Amino acid sequence: MDTLDAARVLPKMTLERLQALFDRLSDQKGRLDARGLKAVLDMVGVNFTDSDVADLVIEMDPRNKSLDFTDFVSVIMRPLDDDVLDDLRDVFDVLDRNKRGFVDAEDLRAAMESIINTPVSLLTAKEMLAEFCDAGEEGGSRETKLQLDEFMRVMVSK
Repeated sequence: MDTLDAARVLPKMTLERLQALFDRLSDQKGRLDARGLKAVLDMVGVNFTDSDVADLVIEMDPRNKSLDFTDFVSVIMRPLDDDVLDDLRDVFDVLDRNKRGFVDAEDLRAAMESIINTPVSLLTAKEMLAEFCDAGEEGGSRETKLQLDEFMRVMVSK
């Protein structure tokens, strides 16, 4: 996953935090060695051995044996790659029952009713959707249509 893909999935604030962390630990050339990557992975609770981290860095950039910011984001995003992102897309597809590329309050209401087997008011679904959309952006969007990219951003940031 490159930085552009990450920018579509991660909230802007998360990318800014990753950039700040990378800047703090990288060298003057803007590169992060295995020791720096290990420190970051330890901070976020990913316990790799020194040898595994060194192998990962060499895999990403065998020539320099260090990571630029794009490589760094790719490593951090690995746990969110393929399987998790595919699962989130599948969930969105289930919610988007009319296959219009967005989830509206009616879609959410119908999905909730089928899951909990209890009637849900359209107003309740609208309120939930508005709250969910607000979580995706600083200041909140108050939109009542949830697009895939916003859904992914909110779910990944949880």
